[in-house]
Amino acid sequence: MFCAQFAVAGALLSLAMALALPARSLASEPSQCETEVFIYELYAYAVGTTLKPESGAEVAQHTAVSFSGESESPLTFELASSEAGLAHPDIDTGTGSSSAGASTTKWTFTSTRAASKEGTVYWDASFTHKLTHCNNETRRFTTSSLGAPARTLGVVPTGDIPPPPPGPEPAPPPGPTGPTKGKNTSWSAASPTGLRVGITASELVHIGHPAVAYVVGCTAVCEGKTSFTAWQLRGRHKPRLIKLLGFGPRTVSMKGSSGGNQQYTDRFRAKALKKLKAILRARGTVKLQLSARVKDASGNFVQVQRVMLLKR
Repeated sequence: MFCAQFAVAGALLSLAMALALPARSLASEPSQCETEVFIYELYAYAVGTTLKPESGAEVAQHTAVSFSGESESPLTFELASSEAGLAHPDIDTGTGSSSAGASTTKWTFTSTRAASKEGTVYWDASFTHKLTHCNNETRRFTTSSLGAPARTLGVVPTGDIPPPPPGPEPAPPPGPTGPTKGKNTSWSAASPTGLRVGITASELVHIGHPAVAYVVGCTAVCEGKTSFTAWQLRGRHKPRLIKLLGFGPRTVSMKGSSGGNQQYTDRFRAKALKKLKAILRARGTVKLQLSARVKDASGNFVQVQRVMLLKR
């Protein structure tokens, strides 16, 4: 049972083989039991080297997450809100479904609960085995054995579905009328009833003042949503969404017949700020995309986008 999986762990293979001596060479029954337990702990450690996603990976909130690993025995996956809670998982648990793996059977468990809340999810995998030299006792072995830490998964909020990568900034229509005017405002086209929505924001955000602030304005009664996302531009490559930054969708609601303004602010968290500084130090470009989509009193939708540039 051990050989195929220990091939993944490399050096563990030779150690396990050295310990797996014939039963008659062991001095006593208790030492046989201890050795058998240790071998399966090594095996569990080796299984841990095949687990996906990698520890520290991040996923968007409210998405299904698949966990997998390779083992000759069925793997059960445990997800908890703390490392200590893995003994009694409070987020989700389940046995994976089998398929062909790289060296042995692959077990995959898909959870719809893992990303239900923003924060850190602790997880590991385990299997059970009947130990011949321990009075045929069935024991559970986890991939966190031999001091290996539990794996973590970061759940970050990114709204429902991130908007597409930023394109060219739309030019404001000529002579807009509404609650907010000026070169720092981007406007939508007018709806059949004459409603326009605009976003007012500066063109630049300085990393020394780590916050995004903007105003959404409507020229008449409107209801809808606004969101903000951050993108790393990579030359000819597809822009990359920066998951640590952004929010949405947030409500836009203006009841007055002449419309009005609503302000939105988002301060950069420490982890996001560290990421942004690293991108800028490498002479990368970060664009912040603001969007608003609202409907008029007759149900006609209009939308607008505005792009801000982040600089040091």
